[in-house]
Amino acid sequence: MLSKGLLVDFFPLHDLNQLESLKGGMYKTFQGLQIPLSKIQAYYGDSVAVYFAFLNYYLFALVWLVLMGILHWLFVGMWDDNSFANSVDDNWMVSVMHLVWAVFLLEVWKHRSVENAYQWGSLGMKTGEKPRMAFRGQLGRNPVTNKLEPQFPSWRRSLRIWLLSMPITIFCVALAVAIMFYYFSWEIYVMDLYGADSSYTALFFQTLPSVIYSILIQIANFLYQVLAESLTRAENHKYEKQYQNNLIWKILLFYFVNNFLVLYYIAFVYRDMAMLRVTLRNLFLTDIAISQLMECILPCINFKFRTYSERDAAGRSKTSSKLGAMTMIEQVRIEMRKDTYQSTFEEYLELWLQFGYVMLFSCAYPPAAFLAIINNFIEQRTDSFKLCNFYRRPFARQTDGIDAWQLAFELLVYLSIITNLALIFFSPRFFVNFYAMFPDGTIVHVILLFVVVEHLLLIGRFLLSYLIPSVPGKIKLEMDKYRYRSRMLLKRGNFVSCDNLTHSNSLLSDEGEEVVAISQQPKSNQDDDKNK
Repeated sequence: MLSKGLLVDFFPLHDLNQLESLKGGMYKTFQGLQIPLSKIQAYYGDSVAVYFAFLNYYLFALVWLVLMGILHWLFVGMWDDNSFANSVDDNWMVSVMHLVWAVFLLEVWKHRSVENAYQWGSLGMKTGEKPRMAFRGQLGRNPVTNKLEPQFPSWRRSLRIWLLSMPITIFCVALAVAIMFYYFSWEIYVMDLYGADSSYTALFFQTLPSVIYSILIQIANFLYQVLAESLTRAENHKYEKQYQNNLIWKILLFYFVNNFLVLYYIAFVYRDMAMLRVTLRNLFLTDIAISQLMECILPCINFKFRTYSERDAAGRSKTSSKLGAMTMIEQVRIEMRKDTYQSTFEEYLELWLQFGYVMLFSCAYPPAAFLAIINNFIEQRTDSFKLCNFYRRPFARQTDGIDAWQLAFELLVYLSIITNLALIFFSPRFFVNFYAMFPDGTIVHVILLFVVVEHLLLIGRFLLSYLIPSVPGKIKLEMDKYRYRSRMLLKRGNFVSCDNLTHSNSLLSDEGEEVVAISQQPKSNQDDDKNK
C-alpha cells in the first residue's frame, strides 16, 4: 500500500503517560548507572531493551577495568619510573588485565542475556519471520504455507552478491588503504619539516595530519555505510535477519580496515610506539566527538526545524503543552515530523568500534578505557533522550540476544590477544630481557615462542567458551520443565483427538509429572489386539 501510494505512513503512537514515566527512569532523574530495563522492554520491545542492557552492562564492566588499572598504577607505576607501567610498548601487565577482562566480559554477558530473555519471555521463542516490506519478487505459492508470496531465486541473489557487492566492497577497501598510505607520506613530510622544532606552531603542524586523517576516516565511514545499505537492498534479501547480517559484515570489513589498519601499520611496520599512541588517541577522540554530534545534536536540530512550522495558530508553547492537553490529531501531526527509529544497528556499530580502540592496542594506550566510560555514560543518557523525544515509537521486535554482534565482538577479542601479544614480544624491552636470559637466542626463537604462547592463549579462550555454559543451570532446569509439560500436554491432546478413543484422562501435577493416563477401548478391539 505504501508503494502504491494508498497509504502515507503507519506507526504506533506514543503512550504519553507511560512515556513520561519512562523518561524519569531513563534520563530525567539520576539513578547512578542503573536504568529501568523491564520498563524499557515493556514499552519498546526486546530489541531496544537488549541494546540498553548491553550498553549498561558494558559500562559497569569498564568501571571495573579502570579500577584495576588505577590499582596497578598505584602499586606499580607510581613508585617506579622504570617499571612497565610507565612504558608505552612494554605495558604488559595492563594488557593482560584487559585481555582477561574482555574474555570474561563476553562470557558473563551470555549469562546475563539469557537471564534477561528468560525474564522477558523471549528465550527460545521462535516466531515465523515475515518477509521484509522492501522485498520484491514475482508472486508464487509458498510450498509450506500454500500462500501467494513474492519469490526471488537464490541464484540471482548470489550473483548480485559476488558480481556486484563483493567487487565494490573490495574496491572501497583498497581505496581506504591507498588513502592510508597517502596519509603516511604526508606525515613523514611534515615530520621532516617540523620534527626538530619544539614550538607550538611546529606541534600544531605535527598533529594536523592525524587530525585531518581522523576526520577523513569518519567521512569515509559515513559514505561507505550509505553505499553498503544500497548494495544490501539491491541483493533483495527476504527476511530482516538476513538483511542485517549481510549489512553487518560488509560494514565491519570496511570499518576495520579504515579505522584500525593504520594502527597496525604504525605498530608493526613503521614501529613507532609514540606515534601509535598519538594516532590512536586522535582517532578515538574524533570518533567520540563526531558520534555525539551525529547522534544527539543533529537529530535535535532536525526535530526542532520540522516541528517549528507545525505550531498551531493558537501558538501552543512548550510551557502550555502539558501532558494530556494534546489531542490525538495534534499528537499524530507532531509524531509525523519525527524520524523513524530503524534499528539498533548504529548503536552496536559505535560500541564495536569503541571496543576495538580499547582492546586492540591496550598496552599502547590504556586511558582509552577511561574515555570509553565517559562516552558510554553520556551515550546512555543521550540515547534515552533522543529515543523518547526525537523518534517515533518503534514496532517491537523480538530477540533474545545481540545476534551477529556477539560474534563480531568475539573476533575483536581474538585479534586483541594476537595484537597485544605481538606488541609485547617484539618490543625493545622484551628483546633485552630475552637475550639476557638466552644469549644464544635468535629472532627465530622469539617468533617460535610467540606462536606457541599465542596458540595456547587462543586455545584457552576456546576452551573457556566451551566449558562455561551459556545458559545458567537454574534457567536450563526451568526450560526443561517447560518442554516436558509441553510434550505432556501435546500427548494428551493427541489422545483426545483419536477416533477410536472413548475415554482418556491425563492430569499433570504441579511438578509436571503425569499422574493419571487411562485409555479404554471397546471389547471387540481388545479381543483383536489379543489375537494379534
